[in-house]
Amino acid sequence: MSRFPAIFQTCRAAGRKALIAFASAGAPDMESSEKAMGVMLENGADILEIGVPFSDPTADGTVIQKASQIALQSDVTLHDVLALAERLRRRFPDKGLVIFSYYNVIFRMGADDFARRAAAAGVDGVLVVDLPFEESAELRPALEQHGLDRITLVSPLTGPERLQTLLADAKGFVYYIMQLGVTGVRKSIPDGAAEKLDALRAV
Repeated sequence: MSRFPAIFQTCRAAGRKALIAFASAGAPDMESSEKAMGVMLENGADILEIGVPFSDPTADGTVIQKASQIALQSDVTLHDVLALAERLRRRFPDKGLVIFSYYNVIFRMGADDFARRAAAAGVDGVLVVDLPFEESAELRPALEQHGLDRITLVSPLTGPERLQTLLADAKGFVYYIMQLGVTGVRKSIPDGAAEKLDALRAV
């Protein structure tokens, strides 16, 4: 069962927002990335997104691209990432863990096999960056069967009708892509962001 509801409830009771961190697995190496993730979870991160290295990222900026390249050069696989998640789960039983991946990696393992392994490792949710809702018919039931939350992504371009479709069975939390383009450092928050977040919360 997902730990997200309890995490968000605890944060609300404490009058604070949840801190969701991200780190790429395997960069600069598995041992160092695991240590960095542990430091994040020990020092305030409520939920950790564990990035699965992928050869052709489309939404990630230069830092994550480079991290993926480094990890792939060391032959880091999805199996390694799930083993890492399992070790983190043993150390941090109450923290939220998300597998952050592109779909090709999961497809190659097989949706049901992946979901079973992720659940066994203690993962709470799965965020697949490049899998449209219409193409997720294989993955969604596998995740649901194994008690994993499918994290939904929406963007400033997501219209009201599509928002209703995407959020109808959303679980865990909603990942709002604040700014168009690839990930990376920004000097400011886009104009109108607060209003768009209010509209998203209303749905």
